[in-house]
Amino acid sequence: MRTKTIIRTPHLQQTLSFLRPRNGSKMKQPRISVIIPNLNHGRFLERAICSTFDQDYENIQVIVIDGASTDTSRPIIKIYQHRINFWSSKPDSGIAHALNLGLRQADGDIITYLPSNQVMLPETLHNIAKKMTGKNPAKWAVGHQQLTDEYDNPIGQIESSLPNTTLDYLKRDSGYLPLAGSFYHKDLLNLDNIFDTHMHYNYSFELNARLLIQGHQPHLIKHQLTSQRYHKGTQSAIQTIQNGMEQIEIAEQFALNMKNSDKQEILNNCNKRRKIYVLAQAEVYGDQAKHYLRRELFKNPSWLNDKSFRDVLANGVKHPVPHKQVRKAA
Repeated sequence: MRTKTIIRTPHLQQTLSFLRPRNGSKMKQPRISVIIPNLNHGRFLERAICSTFDQDYENIQVIVIDGASTDTSRPIIKIYQHRINFWSSKPDSGIAHALNLGLRQADGDIITYLPSNQVMLPETLHNIAKKMTGKNPAKWAVGHQQLTDEYDNPIGQIESSLPNTTLDYLKRDSGYLPLAGSFYHKDLLNLDNIFDTHMHYNYSFELNARLLIQGHQPHLIKHQLTSQRYHKGTQSAIQTIQNGMEQIEIAEQFALNMKNSDKQEILNNCNKRRKIYVLAQAEVYGDQAKHYLRRELFKNPSWLNDKSFRDVLANGVKHPVPHKQVRKAA
């Protein structure tokens, strides 16, 4: 099947901008910085960049941080460099590092991140400007996401949600606050609140947990702000396990500084979730499952009380952990 491409020339983009109706409001717009991190997503990058220009929002700063891509990304950036406020293309240590590099260049009152394989939906920046300025402005806002296939056809919605408590968020019992579709006032993102470059998957989860612990509360906008593209390779089963394990490690780190009752509640929750992931990982190891489990049981001997572990040790992997259960644990 051929991939559908969208060709956007600078001349056509200017024409479309001219044809769009202008916002008649004379209210001074807050400056919004949109940081687009990218690595070898050339087939999607142009769509992401153009979705920021198509906002028809004048006081915008567009920043593209490319990790020295080897595909068509760099030529695409150069097509639009006259409208991009800052861009760079050089190796980095991962997406969290790229996000921090973009943050250093941001001069907006409001800052958001748009992964290069996603798009910003129409009117998002105007809606955010209203929510985050004026009387009782939100300092941190998050909205829902449209889910599309790789050809931009809508196939569903991913609903963001507010955590009941910080404890629930760390336990993954409530709260979904995705990176794309989250908007932060510049005062929230400082040297104490930047992305942890040790995180491979959960740099956003870790930052949000830090903000919640500091007492900041997100404001939920109950409509779609961005569009997430589902395509092959979005996340494999192994990546799901690694993602879940990383969330557990983050929760355990935060638990160290909590009062004893909350600390124990989080540690118990993490122990239960880790058991699920370890069993799922054993499935991946196949013939080496017994050796892997013995190593994990040496660190967590109490797990021998669980019949599932004893069965794998005795018989190997015969009853795979349901993928739905693995996803729920994440």
